[in-house]
Amino acid sequence: MSTLVEFPRGVPIHSEEILSALESVAVPGYTGLLQVEISLTAAAADCVLIGVVRRQSHRADKPMSTFQALPDPQRKKPVQNVMDHLKEKLMIRSVVTAIEAHYLDGVLQKFSVQE
Repeated sequence: MSTLVEFPRGVPIHSEEILSALESVAVPGYTGLLQVEISLTAAAADCVLIGVVRRQSHRADKPMSTFQALPDPQRKKPVQNVMDHLKEKLMIRSVVTAIEAHYLDGVLQKFSVQE
């Protein structure tokens, strides 16, 4: 089991600001739409933890090598191909991107979440 799995379902965000925005229009006389947008800054990538686990096996009929070899350029190419494929998938996103709330005279009538 990884020691990095601190929040397996995601990192919870502070919802107080969203609650405050929703409550701010729950007043008599407010009729309309309130939209809250949720996004991430590039700084979020600095908080990502990447753990690397190596499990090496060797054949019993061959002695284990004790020297450190540099990666072979021929072996690096398939690894780079995999990384090129993964790069577009290695993104941090909020599942919820926006919240829309419709009010009539300060009373919440309809609520929708954009994902």
